[in-house]
Amino acid sequence: MSTSKESRRITTAPSDLYDASVFLHETDDTDHIHESHDEDDEDAILITDSLFANPSNQLVQRRNGSTAIDATAIDTSITTNTHPTISQILQEYTTACQIYGCSTRINAGILTTFRYRLPSLRVSGSFFDADMLALVEVLLHHCNGALKYIKRLDFTLAGAEGRQLGKKGIRSHGAYALAKVLEISRYIEEVFLPGNRIGPYGASAIFCAAKHNPTLRTLLMRGCRIGERGAFALVSQLLIEEKPDKEDEESRCGLREIDMSCNQIGFFGVFSIEKGLRNRMERIKARHDAPKNGCQNNDLDSYIMEVDLEGNLIFQEVVNCVTHGLGILLAVIATILLSNEVKGKPKHYVVSCAIYSTSLIVLYLSSTLYHSFFALQRTRYIFQVFDKCSIYILISGSYTPFFTVVVRHQMLLLFVWVFGISGISVEAFAPLWRFKGTFSLVMYLGMGWSCTWCINELIAALPPRSLQLLIAGGVFYTAGVPFFVRNNNLDHSIWHVFVMMGSICHWISIYIVVTQDHNFD
Repeated sequence: MSTSKESRRITTAPSDLYDASVFLHETDDTDHIHESHDEDDEDAILITDSLFANPSNQLVQRRNGSTAIDATAIDTSITTNTHPTISQILQEYTTACQIYGCSTRINAGILTTFRYRLPSLRVSGSFFDADMLALVEVLLHHCNGALKYIKRLDFTLAGAEGRQLGKKGIRSHGAYALAKVLEISRYIEEVFLPGNRIGPYGASAIFCAAKHNPTLRTLLMRGCRIGERGAFALVSQLLIEEKPDKEDEESRCGLREIDMSCNQIGFFGVFSIEKGLRNRMERIKARHDAPKNGCQNNDLDSYIMEVDLEGNLIFQEVVNCVTHGLGILLAVIATILLSNEVKGKPKHYVVSCAIYSTSLIVLYLSSTLYHSFFALQRTRYIFQVFDKCSIYILISGSYTPFFTVVVRHQMLLLFVWVFGISGISVEAFAPLWRFKGTFSLVMYLGMGWSCTWCINELIAALPPRSLQLLIAGGVFYTAGVPFFVRNNNLDHSIWHVFVMMGSICHWISIYIVVTQDHNFD
């Protein structure tokens, strides 16, 4: 920034709000006990044993039951003292709280951070827009000087308690004030805002401030209700193409992690962000591949930006939930019908059909729960693992009646279940494996069409209608895979429909088999 730290000031309030007869008095030299120096910090802070030992040193004084504040004293204390004491910083903060009408809830988290020089400023509860304005007054003056040890601003608790009090933490005005700090800060690396409903306008201000901030690395904005307009603001401010000659280490965006989950962005917002990220990565790769300025490909990781977009496709998730919720109902009805049909038949009929019916219910129940809890991050992750594992269970369970009742191909049945258990193990214990998606897809298709190894035996043993339905079910499952892979807008719901059609075909095929008269010996 071209503006110096000393000249970067704002007027806290109009001068006519203050009593000009109250002035800031200099602190007695005897009040300073010792001076604490950082070896690499030229802006060492003078620490006092008694923070408010001298009442005349306060910016706010009580006179005849009223409060008088000197605005001139505030600016003078900042511009003339390049090494402010903790006492002066705390006085400045409490004075700002008086100005913005939040003196009754001076934040203990902020006081603790200032007093003990903590690297993370984590506000306590009841923190709203006025509280943010008071904090920003102090940070604007000292974030690059006396308070440069603060690396993280954590307003998570403000959002949590805001929901309990019905005020939702900070809103767009507080976010706009925070953006002013991020515009000039060169030491703040992380900002946490989950649960604070800053909306699209507040988000736009923060994105605009982060655009030329090289030190800000992490921005968590889960559940901030920024909407589709906020998503477009992220794309326009952080992901649009910039001319390489104007982008340098001093001004380029330093953000590497952005949590945008559960923000009601919608499909078009998610799509625009994903497209912007792809285009940004292509530009970065092209720039680093070019023999310019000695750029090396091994530092590409320092430019990668990760954006969490989970929980933003509300309509799509509702449709996903409804489709497989209907599947649960059909699976329960199918289980009852099949159970009644196998009564009085040999044990291997009963066991194989029970395994198949259980696999159907597990699949549809896991999928429905997974899509129902899309806004709960940890719960969603658990059911996501169940959802992936249930696919292997359904494939293995669907083959069990055919290889037990029809052809009794024990080796192929064992093969299917071994591979199914292997796939379940990968989903459960290696969820972050980079090749897991490709591995799972190959396993699904390979296990699904493994019946071709004994197709001649199946043709000879199955009734014609049952054989046709068996093949039709496999075709439905396979035809839905492109939608599963593309996963665009309602593609996953279409995949659900194909799964339901495939499972219906296989259930009817199995039902035909168990209703036929077979030799039970």
